[in-house]
Amino acid sequence: NTDASGLAWNPRLWGTPPATLRVGQSWSVRMAGPWELGTAGTQKVTVVALDPAAQRITLLREGSGEGAYFGDKLETTLSRDGQSWPVTVQPGRSHWYGYTTFRAGVVVSDELMVERPVTLVSDKLGRIAASERQYILLNAMPPASAGG
Repeated sequence: NTDASGLAWNPRLWGTPPATLRVGQSWSVRMAGPWELGTAGTQKVTVVALDPAAQRITLLREGSGEGAYFGDKLETTLSRDGQSWPVTVQPGRSHWYGYTTFRAGVVVSDELMVERPVTLVSDKLGRIAASERQYILLNAMPPASAGG
């Protein structure tokens, strides 16, 4: 599964946590290949909130890596003043961070920011340094009231 989070716990992205969890605890995950909003690399996962009775845990993930994302489009078109130019995209080192809450192993809330420098290369325009950000947000919503 190459989603940024997916529907449920994905060991490819989150690794295998210690058998007993506590707030402040961390572990490292080696990302063997690219995924939806990241590259092969490493990330640190930290427990920031834990409610065993509700089977809920919130994790902070932060990582970095080199290369393209899964499904990355490394060609695009720049347009200005009615003119368009094809460019290739050379990705730099990505850095990602965000919080995800799981309840009974299912993702109920997720936010993730990924940033990376890119170089746009064109025969006509030369090399253009740029930066790219991608953000995902899945908010948990409180249940509707019985009278509403």
